Amino acid sequence: MFHAVIRLAFFSDLLGLELLGESFNFGAEQEPLNNGFGERLHISGLGVEDGMAVEFLAYLSPSTGCPYPANSLPNDLWHWDIIMVVADATAAAVHCP
Repeated sequence: MFHAVIRLAFFSDLLGLELLGESFNFGAEQEPLNNGFGERLHISGLGVEDGMAVEFLAYLSPSTGCPYPANSLPNDLWHWDIIMVVADATAAAVHCP
């Protein structure tokens, strides 16, 4: 959970997002979503009062997964970019995880 605390500090302290909620999903609720067995996730929802929110999924188990395909391209279905506008990008970049 140490890395989750660092990420939360980055997004809340530097980008001004608030922790709107968190949960742990596993078992019959999560397995159909992942089409697998034994997954346990820590889900953190961060956002601002008026605007979009984002959920971060931390897979607690299994702790190993499939490697990211070496030939991945930005137009692949599994590729996502989230663009966030901040007042001081240089100050935020210094603290990027």
